[in-house]
Amino acid sequence: MTLRHSGVHPVALVTDLPRPQSYRLFDLLVRVGLRVPVWTGTSVAGIYGRDRVDRVLVRGPGGDERSVAVDTVVFSGDFIPDNELARLAGLSIDPGTRGPACAAGGLTTAAGVFAAGNVVHPAETADVAAQRALSVGQAAAAWLRRGGSRSVPRATERVLVADPLHWVVPNRADPGRHGDEPVLIRSRAFLDHPRVVVTQGGRLLASHRLRNMVPNRSQHIPSDWWERVRPDEDVLISVSTPAD
Repeated sequence: MTLRHSGVHPVALVTDLPRPQSYRLFDLLVRVGLRVPVWTGTSVAGIYGRDRVDRVLVRGPGGDERSVAVDTVVFSGDFIPDNELARLAGLSIDPGTRGPACAAGGLTTAAGVFAAGNVVHPAETADVAAQRALSVGQAAAAWLRRGGSRSVPRATERVLVADPLHWVVPNRADPGRHGDEPVLIRSRAFLDHPRVVVTQGGRLLASHRLRNMVPNRSQHIPSDWWERVRPDEDVLISVSTPAD
């Protein structure tokens, strides 16, 4: 829609996933209303041109390739957090989100440094970022009221995810903490009616059934299991589907 408003005529939308990630109504609007094809299971294999782009090579789901005349290629999705300051500050970076590793309340691996919003996770909407910022602000204020302790943070136990989950926020555990904010998870694949299971050393902490999961779209699960986390052992979040 942004391209159309700018006078650009999209030739196609391309995704290597088996089906569109957008909501069904938006998908119909693009395909039927705007008459823009959506090529699923397809990737851009090459971009060609000398002074500017003049064509792209696309590879279909069967490996077949074809050349398409275009003068512009726009990339979207697979975002990463705004992590430059976190990296320059030497904070530990979570391999899933590629933002600063942090516990509930935005506590990072450096005492007195708190992180919120799209510094922590990639491309969430403003309401999601603002909701978590409330608890992060409260945690930072509490830290200041305690005199700004320079002690090493307790949140050292990692919260890991198993494939096809992509990442989780918060991704560091604070053993014994009362859960007061939702946990954000994201999947690499389309999952129908998945059950999200939280375990620690084989011990079940929580289990939640979701309606579905879509790549590049986050889901929330409750955080009431935080207070059951024990020290010195990683937490694992995995999923199973009815067919498993």
